[in-house]
Amino acid sequence: MLGALRALKGRVWIPRHVGVEFQARRLSVIKKAHHDAALVLRDIDKALGAYQGAVDKAELEERGVSTGVSSIKMITEEAAKLRAIVEKTLAGQLSPTEHDEIRDQIDRIFEGKVGVAPASQAEVEQWNLIGKERFKQKRGPGFADAEKAEGEDPQIYAQGITYERQYGDLYIWLQILDEVRARKLENVVFITRDIKEDWWRLVPGSEKNRAIVSPLESLTEEIYEAGAKRFWMYQLTAFLQEAEKHLAVKMSDLTIKDAGRAENIVRDAAIFRPGRIFQETDLQQALGCVATSVVYTTPRIAAGYRQSKNGIMSAEIIVPLRVAARSGAHLLAEDLKAAVELVELHAEISRLNVYVLALSKQRSAGKDRALSNAQRAFKAVLPDGVRGRIRFAIFSNSEQTELETFNYDL
Repeated sequence: MLGALRALKGRVWIPRHVGVEFQARRLSVIKKAHHDAALVLRDIDKALGAYQGAVDKAELEERGVSTGVSSIKMITEEAAKLRAIVEKTLAGQLSPTEHDEIRDQIDRIFEGKVGVAPASQAEVEQWNLIGKERFKQKRGPGFADAEKAEGEDPQIYAQGITYERQYGDLYIWLQILDEVRARKLENVVFITRDIKEDWWRLVPGSEKNRAIVSPLESLTEEIYEAGAKRFWMYQLTAFLQEAEKHLAVKMSDLTIKDAGRAENIVRDAAIFRPGRIFQETDLQQALGCVATSVVYTTPRIAAGYRQSKNGIMSAEIIVPLRVAARSGAHLLAEDLKAAVELVELHAEISRLNVYVLALSKQRSAGKDRALSNAQRAFKAVLPDGVRGRIRFAIFSNSEQTELETFNYDL
């Protein structure tokens, strides 16, 4: 990827706010990578343990099967070697305290190629007012990030300026427009991992992973008004593939695969999460507060069940606020239906409790939209003879071992 940027021979440029967000998030991204690496090792250990347990149950030696025993021992030894290789590879990941060679290369590529900072806080406040009006009109970019205003870290402070996270995409776009005007740029290509409908025109429908058709027409019109004559946007994978074709840069299959994996993570998880990103482990912990048995969890939904003292069996389902607010009632109903069906394989339920997991009790447009979608989805999937309710929930302690539930009336 760095080779593709170098091949552009100085034609690269980033808005100032891209650098601001990079700096603000860099250490947390490195920390998350180490956390994810630990989860990989945990999953390997669980799989090896399950394999060994299943083999032990077969009692091959007791049954006089010596050939099978030696083969299983060899498999176990090879699996242990593979586990050690994975552990060594993951241990080589960058530590937050180590010198970052990749960062040095990025700095060299973008030296003198970063946009100017806002002149004052007053300029940013003016952008915020523009954002407030554009968000009301659902005019991109950025309106899909409105929920960041209620996150644990709704602001970024950098170089004496306070930025609102919910307007981050808009800051970037306004700085691009200013650069086009100032340098009288005619040809502009914008690379982004964002896949939301406040940047792109997507194939119509309510399902996730809808195909991208083009940049939003309103953005194209706006940048043409600023003076550009040609404008296009690429996601990272598409950009790398085009770079290989037109810039004589060889891209490894691993580079393309890693870029695609990163985009899938953004598509399947990040776009559904508010400010302080909920991980799948957060949903697991929330579910553990209300359910005695866990059936399954994903970054979008967690499902389990519990039995009350009087013997009533209930399905307990956790949905992050961003999923409930952004998915639409139809897609949310599909998620809930699949969760209920899985729970019913384990328990005969007579109640269905759905909790929309939020970061705060502060009322917002996102919560209203989430409740409206959840109510329609709930009615569509509630099994005959089953009663239930929808509630909002927040963690009530820092250890995330207790939930506080509440509700709003639409």
